[in-house]
Amino acid sequence: VQTCALPIYLREPINMNAPDSRKVFVLFILFTSNTQSHIKILSELAKLFRSVPFRKFLETKPDQNELVDFISKGLY
Repeated sequence: VQTCALPIYLREPINMNAPDSRKVFVLFILFTSNTQSHIKILSELAKLFRSVPFRKFLETKPDQNELVDFISKGLY
């Protein structure tokens, strides 16, 4: 079973009562074969979300391949 994280970009950002008051415009759907993999991906995503370049990149609404390329090149 392959592990996969898919970005889903919302047409209309939604209010999730975030601490920074910003609306959510992207969701990640995770497909994993076990809880340990799921938690590891969540942890890695949390690290990425702390990166301003990564958050700015998400605003360009990259597809899955562009996202993987950005992360694998360490551009965050």
